[in-house]
Amino acid sequence: MPPSNLYKTHTVSSNYMKTIAIILFTFLTLASCNEQIKQTNRTKETKPSYQNISETSISLGEHNALLHGKPTADNNYLLYIRTARDATIPKDDYYFLKINNQGDSIHCLPVRFEYSLTDYIELDSFYIVVTTDRRTMGGYTKDFLNKYDKNWKLIWSKKINHPKYPDGSTAVTLTRNNELLVLADEFVPKTEEHGMSIRRYHLDGTLIAENLMLTKELTYPISITPSADNHFYVTAGQYDQTTGIPSLWLIKLTQKGDTVWTKKHPYFYAKQTIVTSNENLVFYGSNFSPPAEQKNHYEYIKIIVLDKNGNLQWQKEMKQNYYEKPGNCLETKDGNYLFASTITPIQNKGDKAYLFELTKKGELTFERTFDYSVGISSVPYLIRTEGQITMIGQKWMGKFGEPFKDIIQITKLTD
Repeated sequence: MPPSNLYKTHTVSSNYMKTIAIILFTFLTLASCNEQIKQTNRTKETKPSYQNISETSISLGEHNALLHGKPTADNNYLLYIRTARDATIPKDDYYFLKINNQGDSIHCLPVRFEYSLTDYIELDSFYIVVTTDRRTMGGYTKDFLNKYDKNWKLIWSKKINHPKYPDGSTAVTLTRNNELLVLADEFVPKTEEHGMSIRRYHLDGTLIAENLMLTKELTYPISITPSADNHFYVTAGQYDQTTGIPSLWLIKLTQKGDTVWTKKHPYFYAKQTIVTSNENLVFYGSNFSPPAEQKNHYEYIKIIVLDKNGNLQWQKEMKQNYYEKPGNCLETKDGNYLFASTITPIQNKGDKAYLFELTKKGELTFERTFDYSVGISSVPYLIRTEGQITMIGQKWMGKFGEPFKDIIQITKLTD
C-alpha cells in the first residue's frame, strides 16, 4: 500500500477512535449528571422535616397543666397554665407564660381571677378578659367582662347579666373601630329559647349594641377569626338534642356584628380555625365514632376545608388510634397544613404527642409520634417562630399510681 494511503487510513482510524472516545465521555458525563440529579432529588425527598433542634422545660410546681394558648398583639404567644406547688395538696396557682418569636420563654406572671377564665385578648397596653361564674350548683352561669393592665392588675369588671349554660363559652375580639365584639351562648328563661348573643362594647366596657340569634340547637361560640375582606369568620358549635348530631356553624359577620351569611357542616366538634394564604378556611376538630366502632377508635380527628365563601373543598378523618385529640394547626411555608394532636394508640394506653402534615388537597405527607407521655387530657400547641416551628405541651414525669407530675415541654423543630 502506498505511503499516502497508509497515512490516510491511519488518520481515518485515529479520527474514528477520537469520535468513539468523545461519545463515551459524553455518555459517562450525562450518566454522572443524571446520577447527581437523582441523588439530589433523593436527598430532597428524604430530607428530614420537623425534627428536634432543642428541648427545654419549664416547671412552676409539681404539676403543670397547659390550659390555653393564643397569639398576642406583639407577635408572641401567651399560654395560660395551672400549676400545683405540691401535687398532694389540692391548691392551684395560675400563670400567664409568654413565648417570643424565637420560641423562648420571656415573661411569666402569676394571675388570680375571681371566676373561671373563658377568653382573653392582649392589646397594646392592657388585656381584655372574659371570665365566667360557674359556681352555680347546676344553674345558669354569668359572664364578666374585665380589663387588666400589663401586670395583671384589675382596672374594671362589668357583669354581663344574661344566663348561659354551665358548659357554655364566650369569644372576644377587637374590631377595626377599636370596639370589643363579644359572642356568647345564651338562654332565655321566659321562653326557654337558646341561641348566641352578639354584643359590641366600648373599651371602657360600655355596651354599644346587642343582638340575639335564636337557634333550635344548643349553640356556643368557639373563635372569631378576621377575614381578608375586613369581616369576621365566627366558628360556633351546635348540638341537636333530638338527634345527638354535633355541627360546625360558620357565620360571617361585619365589623358591627351584622350577619353576612351562615353555613353548617354536621358531625363535627370544631377546635380551631385558620384562614390560609389563599383565603381558604381550615377547621380542625374531632368527632366520636358510632357505638359499633368504638372498640377500635373512640374519638377521631376530623378536618374540614372550605373556600372563602364557605363552600366545601374537602374533608378528612383520621382514625389510626383509639383517641385522637386535636391541638392546633398552622399553614407551612410551602402551603401545606401541619397539625398537632394527642393520641392514645390502641395497643398502648399511654398518651403521646403526634404531628402530621397534609397537602392542600388533604394528602398525608408526614407523621411523627413523640416517644414521651404527655399530661392527661393535654394537647400540644404549634407556634411558627423564626426559621423553625416550636411545639409546646405537657410532658408527664410521674408513674402510674403516683400524684400527677408534669412539666411544660418546649420543643423547637426544623421547618
